[in-house]
Amino acid sequence: MTIKIWQTSFTERVASTLQANTLILAPFITDVELMELNSSFASVDSESTAIELKSKLESLSVKHKIKLHDMSFM
Repeated sequence: MTIKIWQTSFTERVASTLQANTLILAPFITDVELMELNSSFASVDSESTAIELKSKLESLSVKHKIKLHDMSFM
């Protein structure tokens, strides 16, 4: 399973749902991409929340061997 986090459409509701399900989903997550398309339109809160969530997923990746990608499209 691949999780793609689009910072431009990232909301607190999406963040809380993902955070609540991350531990349950962790064994099935194989890839996480932090997408930054049109990042100039992303709110600071959304961007920092996306980065915080990615950080949590990175700490889980040590345990679950999740492959993480940063993809930047400008």
